[in-house]
Amino acid sequence: MKKSFVVLVLLLLAFSLAGCKEDVSEKKTTSRPSGSPASAGESEAAGEEGSAEASAEQASEGGDWADKFTNLVSMKKGLEFSVTYDYSMSGSGSSDSYTMTQYFAKNKYRMDSATGGKEGRFYLINGKMTTCTKDGAWQCMTMPQGEQQQSDPSQQFSSLEDDPGKYDTTYKGTRSIAGTTAYCYEVKWAAYGTDGGIEACYSKEGVPLYMKTENGGVKIEMKATKYSTSLSASDFEFPAEPQDLSAMMAQYGR
Repeated sequence: MKKSFVVLVLLLLAFSLAGCKEDVSEKKTTSRPSGSPASAGESEAAGEEGSAEASAEQASEGGDWADKFTNLVSMKKGLEFSVTYDYSMSGSGSSDSYTMTQYFAKNKYRMDSATGGKEGRFYLINGKMTTCTKDGAWQCMTMPQGEQQQSDPSQQFSSLEDDPGKYDTTYKGTRSIAGTTAYCYEVKWAAYGTDGGIEACYSKEGVPLYMKTENGGVKIEMKATKYSTSLSASDFEFPAEPQDLSAMMAQYGR
């Protein structure tokens, strides 16, 4: 059960990370869920007008939902956006909740978290991982290359959005999340040795707005409270000069 739960967590992260290092030219345009606009960068507050009609039309349309899901989420490969989530985990006698914000741009990713008065940031920029923590003052460390490869879930599960044959997808309709219409799917992946799955909802631009998974009595949920399709270069600046962790380890003979 522990192994399958770890797989679920990694897959949940992969749905957020996959595609953040892809080139814009690789974006698929073969089809998309009916009723969802094609262009990214439109107003982030789409509202819910017409969502019932779009949902009914799409639900009766039939077809290969795995392809429709893949085409929708692939739209985010060329996007620059930020999204703030309420994250919660419960089950197995414990619970946890905090606020998380993610930033995506070409070859750049940043994740902020805050809980119990503590702040942390994770950066993946041009393949290099940097972590920052604030305990009075900010401190940042750049990870050794070997640990980067082991820690990056998108390296292991990057095919999720590009190979729909590895999972089964069911369209679940639309929901109002973060002030806009979200298109929701249930995604299962028996190929990864677990009968679990993810409920995932995306905006018209392809921004992930909601993700939930349950396995072995443990439930993980991420629900967006706001998002934006406009970023600046300062969003990927470190709050402190990063220290090279590999150099520090060598200094202490590790």
